[in-house]
This record gives sequence, structure tokens and C-alpha cells, in this order.
Amino acid sequence: MSGIRAGADVVMTSVAVETLVSAAEDGVGCAWILGRVENDGSGRYYVMDGRGDVRIGMSAVCDEGGTDPDDGILSLFGESFRDGVLMVVDPYAGEFALYVSEGGDVRKAVAVMSE
Repeated sequence: MSGIRAGADVVMTSVAVETLVSAAEDGVGCAWILGRVENDGSGRYYVMDGRGDVRIGMSAVCDEGGTDPDDGILSLFGESFRDGVLMVVDPYAGEFALYVSEGGDVRKAVAVMSE
């Protein structure tokens, strides 16, 4: 996986993304992201695959729209995850953005899609 990862913080499957975006479009305001944490020679990264029982993060819809997390989303995310993946979905625009938290500091994630 590390060759595909190419320094990405998040490796995601299309099924996981489709599931989370579809949930947001169906009115689900917040959902758990399932997957696993991996580590290779380049460091730690998250695999979003939508299977299993390991919660690696949270997907949320911002009340005002857009893909930037508002204070409410950041607060809710911070209560559950010190380290993890935050996906903010704008179901009206059909867009999403990924963020990672390391030690409570949230930043935009570098992500790649895998099959």
C-alpha cells in the first residue's frame, strides 16, 4: 500500500466515500468513518474502507453548507477523536473535504482513492 499511498494521510475506497456522501444526501448529519490505521516507512496513515468496527473518524454536514468544518463540527469531532479523519460533506454541492487531526490539531488531509 505504501507505493500507492505516496505520502497521503488518507487512503479511501470509492465504496466508503459513496456510502458517506449518500448518507449525507439522505439527511444523516453525522456518521462514523470505519477503517484502520496503518504505518509504513513513511509514517502513519488512515484507510477508509467502510468495513469493520474500528472508528477512525467522523463524517459531518455543516449546517451552513460548504466543506469547511464549523465550530460545532470541530467540537463534536474533538470530543470523540484526538487523532483521526474528519470528512465534511456538502450534500447540496456534491462535494466533500477531508481533514486529519494529530494531537487535536486539525489540518487538511492529502488523500488518494484506491479500488
